[in-house]
Amino acid sequence: MVQFPQVENDRLAKAYRQYRRAEFCHSHSAGKTLSRKINIPICRDLPDSIHAVLNLKEPVLIFAEGSNTSFLRSNTHVGKKYELRLITPTDDQLVDYYEDRTLERPAGITTPFSSGYARDPDASELHIIDFIKRNLDGA
Repeated sequence: MVQFPQVENDRLAKAYRQYRRAEFCHSHSAGKTLSRKINIPICRDLPDSIHAVLNLKEPVLIFAEGSNTSFLRSNTHVGKKYELRLITPTDDQLVDYYEDRTLERPAGITTPFSSGYARDPDASELHIIDFIKRNLDGA
């Protein structure tokens, strides 16, 4: 396994996060503008593919956490989310994904600012180290 220099690692991480944010925005807010009078789109331009953004010459294994994962359904983030992707110059493959189980918990008198969801307290929880270990054992 080859490690990238820190500068390249930082570039890849930043490019990956920006692409996922733009992808999320386009899937939830495409066509919306900042105001009715000024036609400025809410979302940044979405590149043709993740490959165009990362500009890879060799495969890279990407670990994403929280809001940087590709399966976000909304801007409400409850519990832990982990994702491992293998991205080559031509392919983007999901290796593994984990998300804490959540329950609907509407706002109430005692929780007026609730997001509407809460982590299921009875569900088992996967620690980040265990997620990484289960994917790298035997690799």
